[in-house]
This record gives sequence, C-alpha cells and structure tokens, in this order.
Amino acid sequence: MSELKKSAGADAAAGLERLATAILGPAVVKELERAGEYLGTRITPEQRRELLKESPQRLVQAAQLAASAVMLRQQTETAEAVRRSLVEAETARAPFHKGPVS
Repeated sequence: MSELKKSAGADAAAGLERLATAILGPAVVKELERAGEYLGTRITPEQRRELLKESPQRLVQAAQLAASAVMLRQQTETAEAVRRSLVEAETARAPFHKGPVS
C-alpha cells in the first residue's frame, strides 16, 4: 500500500474518532455521571471536563467499569431485599404467643 493511501486511511480514522468523541462523548459522560450518582459519588465539573477530552476507547473503558459497579450494587441491593423478605416470612410463620390461655 502506498504511503499516500496509508496517510489517507489514518486521517479518515482520526476524523471518525473525533466525530465519535464529539457526538457520543457527552452522552457517555452523562451516563457516567448518572452511574456515579447512583453509586453515591458525584463527578466534579473539572472531572467532567477531563472526561470530555478522553478518547472514545477510554470512555468505553470507563463506562464498562461503571456498568460493573452499578451491577454489583444492584446485586447487593437485591440480595439484601431477599434476605429481609426471608426474615419477614420466617417471623410471620413463627407462632405468636399472646400469653397464657385460660
């Protein structure tokens, strides 16, 4: 392949990356903010600006990490809810003693 074709391909790839960052970057950052809020942390304005400068690959990595953290939190919440339900069901089945029967 000629150097001109390689250069044109590299330019096209760079242009596509810039376009993806411009279009999808803010949406991914917004979802990262929402995930952070769900997890009990807030992204500062400075962190948001830094995230918006990241490449699409880095944003995807951050989004995958956030998705894993959110899923872990949801699984933990579900397990805690099931545990509470089991305790409540066990308590409801337990015999209730009002006192001595005459």
